[in-house]
Amino acid sequence: MNTIFSSTPPIKFGGLQTPFDPLKYRWYDADRMVMGKTMAHHLRWAVCYWHSFNWPGADIFGDGGLPRPWLQRPQDQTAAEQKLDAAFDFFTRLGAPYFCFHDVDAAAAADTVQDLTENVKRIAEPMAKKIEETRVKRLWGT
Repeated sequence: MNTIFSSTPPIKFGGLQTPFDPLKYRWYDADRMVMGKTMAHHLRWAVCYWHSFNWPGADIFGDGGLPRPWLQRPQDQTAAEQKLDAAFDFFTRLGAPYFCFHDVDAAAAADTVQDLTENVKRIAEPMAKKIEETRVKRLWGT
């Protein structure tokens, strides 16, 4: 799988003594024991699909500045699967244990509720495969 994140190495714990590196965790060490449990157990953090993959970076002052190839037209099943590939590549590079999403975040665009329902069903199986392959769990989905 080749995504827009392919040239970025996985983000690892570097610690406070490591020279500053924006692609290293300085404080979060998933394996560090805190009060008898690992940090990973205490901090069930997730990547939000909407903010990371559906938001083009727009604000009240103008158009978005984040290039998202899957947000170009048409936002069909192919684009939804491209977004899914990029999302799970991103999650695993961060070492994120969880992700969260809304149905419209993951599914192809639709004009009717019936079409959206079908599009959610269409993306569910590829998403389930990504969860199984990567072991990144769904914290919540709506």
